[in-house]
Amino acid sequence: MQNDKALQKILLQTKEELPVGFENRMMTRISLEAARKKRRAAVWSFGLVSVVSMVLIGAGYYVLNRFFSFEVHLTLPKLDPSAEILKTVAFSAYIAVLVLLLLIGDLLLRRYKQRQSE
Repeated sequence: MQNDKALQKILLQTKEELPVGFENRMMTRISLEAARKKRRAAVWSFGLVSVVSMVLIGAGYYVLNRFFSFEVHLTLPKLDPSAEILKTVAFSAYIAVLVLLLLIGDLLLRRYKQRQSE
């Protein structure tokens, strides 16, 4: 990265004595800001792709309904679940919630251990 080399060159040219670890802290801040900028760009591009996709779907629906004799009916089928199916779905949801809670707990413990080791 040219910015890193330029910053190091400027820091080497300074005549004043910098505090201990200043260069490392500054480079860490710069790399964190660069990562934050990349994440922000990814979120913006994902949002933009989503909005453009929704506009294209809406425009396609409008064109099909307005200019062609093609009608799109969006209806959900009627479901008549039996008691056995409802029990299976409830049990599956229970297991999914337990797994999700365990994964969140694992994530929190890993972050806590990582902070303790730093």
